[in-house]
Amino acid sequence: MAFLGGRFNANEFDPSKNGSAPDCLPADDYIAHIVKSALKDAKPKAGQEFGGKYLELEWEVIEGEYAKRRFFDRLNIINANENAQRMANEALSAICHSVGVLDVEDSEELHFKPLLVTLIVKPGDPIPNKPGEKYADKNEVKKYRPADGSDFGEQPVQQAGARQAQRTTSQPQRQAAQQPTQQQPTGGAQQGASAPSGSTVPAWRRNRAA
Repeated sequence: MAFLGGRFNANEFDPSKNGSAPDCLPADDYIAHIVKSALKDAKPKAGQEFGGKYLELEWEVIEGEYAKRRFFDRLNIINANENAQRMANEALSAICHSVGVLDVEDSEELHFKPLLVTLIVKPGDPIPNKPGEKYADKNEVKKYRPADGSDFGEQPVQQAGARQAQRTTSQPQRQAAQQPTQQQPTGGAQQGASAPSGSTVPAWRRNRAA
């Protein structure tokens, strides 16, 4: 027997989940922030003494239907493969620029700062020695961007800015359309308008003659 450290209330948990891992998040853009990070040793490949180091990031979605759901990313910031290392450091740079922290010594400086993360779903790899079976699908980060959705080098919220510019441009046109047409003055000037266009007699004189 084992003491559980307190009473366990089974009604607080969904038994249908049966302890299984949650499905992948659908491929989409999510507002998320880093909640945990750690620099870990990468496993050396055959013939290597040092496999490098990767930065493991645990993310949490903070808005929408999937709020509180978490996903992971690994950045091979120190790696024997120069291309892999370059791509990882470019991704880290994108995170830093997205949250406005450009000089970082500790990854904790990037925690709890929201940004826009583009996720895709990567199909699971086949399980060795088990024909027809594969590992579960998993999420993979495709892109990091500022939380306002702008790309680097753009003005924040470019689409919204374009709509605002369109509204500003069309505003004088709407104001002109809404302005009432200037009415003709009453009295002799209005009566004179009905005279033949070729007449050179002033309106006040025609009225007196009448």
